[in-house]
Amino acid sequence: LHLSIRRQRQMCIRDREEVMNNPLCNRILMLVAASCLSAGAMAQSGSVPDGYPKKMPVRIIAGVAAGGGTDVIAREVANQLTGRTGGSFIVENKTGASGAIAMQFVAKAPPDGYTLYVASNSAIAIAPMLKTVDFDTRKAFAPVIHMDTQAYLLTVAPQLPIHNLKELITYAKANPGKLNFGSSGYTSPSYTGMVDFRNLTGTKIENVPYKGAATAALDAIAGRLQLLFGSSVTVGTHVKARKLRPILTTATRRSKVFPDVPTATEAGLPELDAVITHSLFATGGTPRSIILALNKEVNQILQNPAMIEKMAADGSDAEPPNSPEDLASRIDKEIVKWTRFYKENPEALKLGS
Repeated sequence: LHLSIRRQRQMCIRDREEVMNNPLCNRILMLVAASCLSAGAMAQSGSVPDGYPKKMPVRIIAGVAAGGGTDVIAREVANQLTGRTGGSFIVENKTGASGAIAMQFVAKAPPDGYTLYVASNSAIAIAPMLKTVDFDTRKAFAPVIHMDTQAYLLTVAPQLPIHNLKELITYAKANPGKLNFGSSGYTSPSYTGMVDFRNLTGTKIENVPYKGAATAALDAIAGRLQLLFGSSVTVGTHVKARKLRPILTTATRRSKVFPDVPTATEAGLPELDAVITHSLFATGGTPRSIILALNKEVNQILQNPAMIEKMAADGSDAEPPNSPEDLASRIDKEIVKWTRFYKENPEALKLGS
């Protein structure tokens, strides 16, 4: 019996060596192993739940009023996702409390992928510092994709005798506290950009908060505001119509849409920092498979030449392909940036200062 077992064992070893030395068999084994690894990876990431996103409308929440830069990019992406997926993506504007109302709504939503959030990276980073929300935004929101970057235009009401940066600084210093600017929330560059501007120029300009930059632009046109820092998407139409007068752009190079508007560096204020980035988030805990599916779709949307051209016409630069991890890294850098900003500008922590 022992002899028989030993012979069978020797035969198995010999057969196994023959299989391993056979190129065809070796190739088959490698393919099988690769298939097993792929299956394991799929099992780990999970599959998109049946019916998503067709089970119900997907709501994309924007914390600003309709017509602003955040709202515009949200609607562009929502329309494209609706056409590509066969589902229904709709934008809802939930304004107030510098975006905190929208943040609270998304943070408390079921983590099923049917509630998304479009916001600036700075808003996600700054909100906990300003204590406008009582939770960690990095845990409350799951990064999906970084979508675009928009430069800001510093504009003045056309009634003012101001045509360039030098004239603006001279006028502001001659009239301390008599100029005001509109801001669309204390986490937006329309606010932080003007705080930076005041510090760099030694001027005293008062803040008037609004629920969205689009509304502030209308008051600037009417003369109720004197200054407005707005994204080119928000104020661009009014600049083209000569209803607002541009002083400078925060872009690193002159805009193709506004070639006559100097950059901050050209105007003499290279340290001025005011651009806005828009990203897509889901509620924290949303299945990884849904996050990756949305990331893939929006990446493809943003690389469409027609979409790139349309965004460029609005003054917005579409971001190259990026992952949820890339966005998470960006948020970490924003936190470092704004922590330093508020440490150096403690008065800016006082809402309305």
